[in-house]
Amino acid sequence: MSQIIIRLGDDDQTLDLKFEVLDTAIGQRWLDQVRMFVALGSPFDDRERFYNFPNSKFTRDYCENHVRKLVEILAPYIPDLATVDLAVFDQDTLNRLHHVFELYHGLYDAQKTNLAFQSLSPQAKSAIADLNIWIHRLETFGQDPRFVVTWHTKPCRMPLYPTDLDLMTLEENWGDLRLNYCDIGKTLECLWQDNDQYISEQAFRPMRHFSMDFVVKFSNHGKPYYQTRARQIWQYFDQKQQFFQDLGFQRSDIQLGSITVAKLLHTGSKQSLISDISEYTRVHSIMVKD
Repeated sequence: MSQIIIRLGDDDQTLDLKFEVLDTAIGQRWLDQVRMFVALGSPFDDRERFYNFPNSKFTRDYCENHVRKLVEILAPYIPDLATVDLAVFDQDTLNRLHHVFELYHGLYDAQKTNLAFQSLSPQAKSAIADLNIWIHRLETFGQDPRFVVTWHTKPCRMPLYPTDLDLMTLEENWGDLRLNYCDIGKTLECLWQDNDQYISEQAFRPMRHFSMDFVVKFSNHGKPYYQTRARQIWQYFDQKQQFFQDLGFQRSDIQLGSITVAKLLHTGSKQSLISDISEYTRVHSIMVKD
């Protein structure tokens, strides 16, 4: 069985996390993407996407101030930002900022045809892409620790097949390595969680693609937690049913959650590992071991 070794830290001090890749069709296709990523020199998009680990430099104040700097760069190009109150970063404010991101960044691979994006300066183009990452940093304070690895300039996304979608689930185990959402927009789960009133029709995007991008989540919940979560999400769907039907989606067209493609190999203390990771919150490299 193939293993993925994620090395955290820097050249002087590192911590290795080992994962066993699941023997599923999607797990093996994802592994092919990882091999390509490694062969191309591991073009990481952002090596520091660590969330909610102890003693992180990414405090709420740090993140809020960074978002204000991004908005300052974007304000000359986006008049709507003048009406966004950045004194308090509540969920409504974050939803409004995410809507700006959707409009001015554009959907996946749409930048060349998006006139709003093309009107931005090089610095503003970088800022609008960065805005999305920092919105999600603010949205997820207080949630379970996790880290995300994304591929910069990835050559393509791959489609998820119907048999892959059958493996989608909200339920996850501590240390699961799961496919990361790689569309521009929001899933049903995100819409429910954010109570997003600003989402455009084009930006509702169920998870239908994958790439090398993944998230390692350190969730520790039982089945009742996920059952309650699913019930609340589907109640939200029923309340907004006309919105989804107008887009051509029935309940049977949507799957919740994501897909686990690898399992963490760790038998020691969970809390000790979280503390260890908090000392190495930077992805150094990824290796494949067959």
